[in-house]
Amino acid sequence: MAAQKRRKTTRTRLDSSGGRPSLPDYVHNLLVNMRLLQARPSIIEAVARSDALRDFVDEDDRKLDFAKMRAYLRASGPRHPKAVSAKVAANLDVLQQLLQIPSIEREVLQLLLALVEDEALREVVDAFGDQTLNGAVKLIAAALAAPESQVRGALTGGRIVTSGLVEVEARDTYQLSVKVGLKQGLADLLLCPGLTRERLLSKFLPESPPATLGWDDYEHLPAARTARTLLSAAVARRQRGVNLLLYGRTGTGKTELARLLSAEVGARLYVAGRADSEGESATASERLSSLLLGQKLVGGTPAVVLFDELEDLFVWEPEGLLGHGRRASQRMSKHWFNELLETNPAPTVWISNSVGGIDSAFLRRFTYAVEFQPPGARQRARALARHLG
Repeated sequence: MAAQKRRKTTRTRLDSSGGRPSLPDYVHNLLVNMRLLQARPSIIEAVARSDALRDFVDEDDRKLDFAKMRAYLRASGPRHPKAVSAKVAANLDVLQQLLQIPSIEREVLQLLLALVEDEALREVVDAFGDQTLNGAVKLIAAALAAPESQVRGALTGGRIVTSGLVEVEARDTYQLSVKVGLKQGLADLLLCPGLTRERLLSKFLPESPPATLGWDDYEHLPAARTARTLLSAAVARRQRGVNLLLYGRTGTGKTELARLLSAEVGARLYVAGRADSEGESATASERLSSLLLGQKLVGGTPAVVLFDELEDLFVWEPEGLLGHGRRASQRMSKHWFNELLETNPAPTVWISNSVGGIDSAFLRRFTYAVEFQPPGARQRARALARHLG
């Protein structure tokens, strides 16, 4: 999971009752639930060293004043965390409405955004050490003062995960701020006022430029017209689970055909992921999360989603005695990906330079596949003439 840009903020403050410490809501809830979390003494000490708890540190010996903390906790109960600002709350409202996010999942989003922004909070949370998924669920539930069952549902099959907003590192243990995090780039949008559907699409699924090739350039590829018929029906009927696979050597016109097909059927073509402002290409996981988000944002409209470099979703390993061949294994659950292909609300065009080594059972899940061969002399002459004007 890519690291997010973070600013250091300090939120520990004194309340109006005469100097009694008043902690940020999330830190407060973690302390209140420390016993439920079964925190080891080493964790308590690590938490105590964080900047967020400085008002509980004795000024003379710089050690945690446990008497002061116990008095605070005796007078306290869990609190419902508030958004860091009105603009963030407004943006979360927009996101919740666009994607029909349940309230508990909105609260998880708000916490994850706070972890990006608030270094003191992140220091407290990460002091609890590396977490399994179950540990992450317990820690988030404690910070939110929410039922663990609801948080577990949010992180395992909730809308924030299935729409690509939240990424969970399922294969290993990490500190919470790495184990569970916002989609790369989402925090920047949530922290700027005026979030809209259009801004989300522009950031994660920009619209593709128009095609520069025409049908004459694909007369050597009769399968392209079959693909057009299938895509036209899918867009007109708002049909779910339609996936076209375009594969073949680089430079054979696969992306151009996707643009041409979309224009022909009266649909907008959105590209899942693109290079960022610094020219860095989006990773396969970032593009996949953009695809998930795009399916939720444009599904049910005259739209097609494009996912380029399908082969990046696979791990390629040498095959054979001398390792000359290559065999692909999926990075994601086969069941999960099959379900994605069967249920995606917007027709999707998948592009790959090579499908050799990919399990044929996986390839059969696509609605239709078009193999691109290098253009013949006639097509090359036409392309050259167009280039020369």
